[in-house]
Amino acid sequence: MEKDQKFKLEKFIDTYRKAKPLKVTELYILGILAYKDSSGYDIYRLIAKKSEGVGAWLKLNKATIYNTLARMTQDRLIEVSQIVHDIKRPTKSIYRLRPKGREYLRNMLLEDLHRPPWVFVNFTLPLRFSKVLSKKELKEIVQQKIEQVELFLQFNKMTYGKFFSGTILELMHENQIRTFEVQLEFLNKLQKELDKKSVNELFKIDEFDIDKIMAKVKKLTRKVE
Repeated sequence: MEKDQKFKLEKFIDTYRKAKPLKVTELYILGILAYKDSSGYDIYRLIAKKSEGVGAWLKLNKATIYNTLARMTQDRLIEVSQIVHDIKRPTKSIYRLRPKGREYLRNMLLEDLHRPPWVFVNFTLPLRFSKVLSKKELKEIVQQKIEQVELFLQFNKMTYGKFFSGTILELMHENQIRTFEVQLEFLNKLQKELDKKSVNELFKIDEFDIDKIMAKVKKLTRKVE
């Protein structure tokens, strides 16, 4: 192996050791508010629906959501923009992102997106909330992710196939390699899209209401049936 490649691999592995856990609750709350002002209940329902598709690791209870909202309000990351009164429903507070909260989200994303990809977690999770970053920051992150995934693939192809030949672990790592090859394809496509579009165009999501989204999904399902 060339000296430069060896240095990159050593640095790559060392970044794994130093990486801190991603604050998923904060990421989702601030990320959702970056798209749209929302109530605590709406945020909870959106995360709950998302967790149905990705598994238990994303499940957050209401108390965690509301406690985090209260703390973020106290820290002036977010604020209550309005209070909605409805005779048929409980009064609810609508939260919006403050400039301090947007900067906090930016720093969180920049820190996490520069980390190398994890094997069992979809490392693209923070990308969906990256509309608060500049185009230059996003392009640098995507390029770095491409390099990281290429190193990950190189490292795994060099090692695990040799260590666990003929076992289930070899099959598992072959599956991981294929998964990251798909991620690499995605990152290359994203890089091309960033060359053509602005951040606002790339992150333009017209529908962010979970009830309307689910209604559309059910409608499509009925058509398929």
